[in-house]
Amino acid sequence: MKRLFKILTVVFLVIVSSAIFAQEAKMVIEKSQISEGVTLEHRYTPGEMGSFDSLIISKEGKPAVIFNSEGRKIKEVFPLDTNTDGKLEYLVSMDCGGSGGYYDIAIIKEKEDKWISIWENTLPQPKINVQINDGKPCVQIEYVQRMNESMVNSTLKLTFDNESVIKSESSKN
Repeated sequence: MKRLFKILTVVFLVIVSSAIFAQEAKMVIEKSQISEGVTLEHRYTPGEMGSFDSLIISKEGKPAVIFNSEGRKIKEVFPLDTNTDGKLEYLVSMDCGGSGGYYDIAIIKEKEDKWISIWENTLPQPKINVQINDGKPCVQIEYVQRMNESMVNSTLKLTFDNESVIKSESSKN
């Protein structure tokens, strides 16, 4: 009986001491400048999956979140002026995590003091290239997709006409 009491006491002390001295993993915050007044804030805990990334704009000296990644890691952000009005929109590419290399891609723009998504898609292993043609951006996204049991290289091309996104797609074996 005494031996059982000693064992239980030691177990209790180990549990209490580990609770007292346990360190909570610290969140790491990394910031990078995307364009003038817009910052990407990458928040994650080392060793854990997911991150809580945000695009933050400075308006009148105050930070405002214009986009949250909702647990996905933002890999790339491209500033775009889709309608050549001098106001930037942003193409955001986020790693979905898991197998397959899927990325959520969104284009956000400010409309009536709110930031909204004007285009979204999820693509496997995208390679994004932004070019300027005749003063307007052209987004070309190369990716690989499965078609009829084979892998096919595909290209998604996005061009912009005032307020709309014009999409064209092509595939090659």
